[in-house]
Amino acid sequence: MRKHFKNYAVIWAIALVVFNAVVFIAPNESEKYSKFGGAFWAGYTLIMLAFIGQFAVSYFFFKEENKDKVFLNLPMFSWSLTCLVMSLVFGTALMIIPEVPQWLGAIIALVILGFYAIAVIASQGAAEVVSQIGNQVTQNTAFIKEMTLNAENTLSKAKTDEAKEIAKKVYEALRYSNKSSHSGLDEIEGKIKAAFSEFSDAITSDDDEMAKSTGSSLLDLITERDKKAKLQK
Repeated sequence: MRKHFKNYAVIWAIALVVFNAVVFIAPNESEKYSKFGGAFWAGYTLIMLAFIGQFAVSYFFFKEENKDKVFLNLPMFSWSLTCLVMSLVFGTALMIIPEVPQWLGAIIALVILGFYAIAVIASQGAAEVVSQIGNQVTQNTAFIKEMTLNAENTLSKAKTDEAKEIAKKVYEALRYSNKSSHSGLDEIEGKIKAAFSEFSDAITSDDDEMAKSTGSSLLDLITERDKKAKLQK
């Protein structure tokens, strides 16, 4: 994403130069009012601050390499563009309407900038909350995902029909087990890991009797875990 920021920065710079060129090169066609009178400077300051704020948001947005975080930050980036457009519209109006007093222009500019800041900060805050929830969900499902992968590998090592049968049962039990995990399941999950280690060793050593015995105990533990997981939802 960083390489895209360079292209965006060029576009931003061109837009800023063009804006300033139009503002200061355009002649003053009114003999009654000064070109820089009224709320001109309030409008100009509003637009310049909007440009700077949008550039800062863009840098934060484009520097992110994680695709999920880029997606979550998209509303923030969209809001920054929307606020820039709003600032251009209202700022230009303040600059070209000489009847608007400076104090009123300053108030309008502050309100728009305040809205700009709140919208961007709220969008960023929402993105962080969603990201934290996503990370928590990933952590809560890590145990079963890891054990399912281990069970699949163990199944591939089974050589006899009996070993394959019990290994398949263990794999399917883990595959369809309750994915959610929490601190209340730490003890039972520790027992499952220990039992699975014994079961895997039995499969690897071609000890069918031990595989059946440890596999049966392991299945009981998985069932017990699922019951506890349901009770604590």
